[in-house]
Amino acid sequence: MTSISHCKTISPEDRDYCDDSIAQEKVLKAIKNLKNNKSPGCDGITAELYKMFDELLTPFLVKVFSESLEKEALPTTMTQGVITLIPKPEKDRNCLENWRPITLLNNDYKIFALVFANRLKEVLDTIIDESQSGFMRKRHNANNIRLVLDLLDYNELITDNSFILFLDFYKSFDSLEHGFILQALKKFGFGDGFCRTVRTLYTNGSSAIKLKSGTSPRFKVSRGIKQGCPISPYLFLIASQLLALHVSNSALEGITLAERSIILSQLADDTTIFLRNASQIPLAIELIRGFSQASGLKLNLKKCELLAVKDCDVSNIYDIPVKDQVTHLGIIITKDQNTRSPLNFSKH
Repeated sequence: MTSISHCKTISPEDRDYCDDSIAQEKVLKAIKNLKNNKSPGCDGITAELYKMFDELLTPFLVKVFSESLEKEALPTTMTQGVITLIPKPEKDRNCLENWRPITLLNNDYKIFALVFANRLKEVLDTIIDESQSGFMRKRHNANNIRLVLDLLDYNELITDNSFILFLDFYKSFDSLEHGFILQALKKFGFGDGFCRTVRTLYTNGSSAIKLKSGTSPRFKVSRGIKQGCPISPYLFLIASQLLALHVSNSALEGITLAERSIILSQLADDTTIFLRNASQIPLAIELIRGFSQASGLKLNLKKCELLAVKDCDVSNIYDIPVKDQVTHLGIIITKDQNTRSPLNFSKH
């Protein structure tokens, strides 16, 4: 991260806002933000119960949360999760990587995390580039898709034999190093109070796997951010912004269209890199591998894909297949405009 020379930081006012102590009205708001009809954590206490007795429970919760921050340790039950595995659609269920782990957390933990998630998302606009659309207000994944289509549809305006590289990371949420997240927060100007909160949320965490009958033995979770934790998406954006800076501040050459240089597009962990020519592809892969060593994010090279902006008779570059057709953010993309609609929209 020392190689990143230019990095936006939050304002002193935003830093103090994120560092502020826990107020009862913020806990009440977090309780109201809990989603109904969701499976509770291992204590079995539902969101509906917290909402029914919110005025009664809030003073007690404020005291528990404040003491937890002072000690930098949560009560044992708040550190415990139960992981349920959700199969990915139309994937081989005999392959473990085709199951998505969702952590069921106790609602008192969710309330605590929500208080600070609500603060974090208020300040992200100032530090997260517009190239990132995931979990950001007033941004849409259609922009990411449209960018790829524009490069293909107006390729006559591009003078180079350029490529679009679609990256795939292996279990990105589950592999991020906790230390890297804390370093990233400091890099963007967050104060000691907020960093202490994140450290408290992720220290001494444990989980068990939900089985057909009961659960597995409990084990310690020492890396990754929980899919199911309210603050996790925003912490991931912080980490992914460092990836964006790592790429944009490098010597990689992007694609130039209408005098605009395009290098990167992100939707949470879905990262697309736009490269001037084939010689940039190995440079991009090695650049990402360097970032992986620092962050814990592991590049899944077998699932990375290339799409040539112009005609290309090569089927493989740097062990990455060059495709005529890719699925990007749920949309089948081809260079031929006439084939896209039939591929994506059924008459039925």
